[in-house]
Amino acid sequence: MGRRKTSPPVTLRGVVIPLGWSESGEVTAVGISTFNEQEYLLAPTPNLATWLGLLRKEVELVGGIAVNEHGLKVLRVDSFHIIKKGKVT
Repeated sequence: MGRRKTSPPVTLRGVVIPLGWSESGEVTAVGISTFNEQEYLLAPTPNLATWLGLLRKEVELVGGIAVNEHGLKVLRVDSFHIIKKGKVT
């Protein structure tokens, strides 16, 4: 992503979705689709397996947003919570 200016922390709520795939079809990047139809790429992290386990789950994320060289909004996640039946856990 390079050094881009990151916003102050924001809180986003939405569903974890796949946003990148390898040639063999494995998910290589994930993001969040918010309920106002915005998509944010989650900044690369060594914990991709954690996010893969949350695909299609509702979450609340806190972090800063930057725009990468491709014009995509990228969220650097500082913390997150899984939403269960409308309640933050």
